[in-house]
Amino acid sequence: MTDHLAAVPRRRLTVPYLSDSTGRLLHDAGAVLDDLARGVATTVRWRDVTALLGELGVTLFVQTPPGHVLARFARAAHPDARVVALAGTRIADVVFLARRARRPPQRHDPVKGEGR
Repeated sequence: MTDHLAAVPRRRLTVPYLSDSTGRLLHDAGAVLDDLARGVATTVRWRDVTALLGELGVTLFVQTPPGHVLARFARAAHPDARVVALAGTRIADVVFLARRARRPPQRHDPVKGEGR
């Protein structure tokens, strides 16, 4: 894996990468590729990862196939978050939820009658 990933061009990250083997954010492309190479043979730190996501204000968790196990873990750890598993959800619905989650919350202004 390391040899294969060595040939992958390193580009500036446009989104943060959360390592499931360290439970930490990585901001450097080289560190991400190194983490991917090591990650196939290391323990996943699911509890640390979901805790960090909650601390970062994540409100939508999407589990990729197969299964629903990690979605159930996320739901238990973050009961106020929206949690979906792609195995049981249409991709169009997940895209809708992701776009909605990216919008800043609207504030209600009682004087102007604006907002929610």
